[in-house]
Amino acid sequence: MLQRLVELAEYTSAAYNDLCARLGVVQSMGRVGSCFDSAVAEAFNSTVKVESGGILPTEPGEVMHQGEDLGRWVRSVRLGWDNLTTAQQWLCEHVLGIEPAGEDEMPTPRRTQAAKWAMNFEAARQFFEREGHLRVPRKHVERIVGEDQAEREVRLGAWISNQRSRTATLPPERAEQLSAIGMRWA
Repeated sequence: MLQRLVELAEYTSAAYNDLCARLGVVQSMGRVGSCFDSAVAEAFNSTVKVESGGILPTEPGEVMHQGEDLGRWVRSVRLGWDNLTTAQQWLCEHVLGIEPAGEDEMPTPRRTQAAKWAMNFEAARQFFEREGHLRVPRKHVERIVGEDQAEREVRLGAWISNQRSRTATLPPERAEQLSAIGMRWA
């Protein structure tokens, strides 16, 4: 029977870690079960070099490998940089050449539920001021100008109908706001 020269346990021992630190050797950055192990990252990098001509894809759909969209993966890594461990960030930067997305590349934050409600309420207020009532046809779409000066289409008829059906769970202050602009609850 052949014996391995170095048993795997030796690579995780404190003595081995201390020796590497003294010699300035950077050990594999991955953890057991982590897809960011150095060998996997290096294999991925060589695949990218072959599949994409040596340029890491930055947009979804540019390079597909075994059914995986490499550009989509790169974008998700760049946008989710803060969710990666320090070791994963190091591997992405030094092995794969991936850098975190800049502020200008980050997607705009999603509107909160309160902001959505306020936008719909503004559309209802606008409709009431123009029409004098809130008997809005279910399929009616109201156009409003938002705080960012962008025009938005609000499905006001559906929203009004939903507010009526949720009367029991609607916070009192919102019910009062709607009542003040002519909402009929029955």
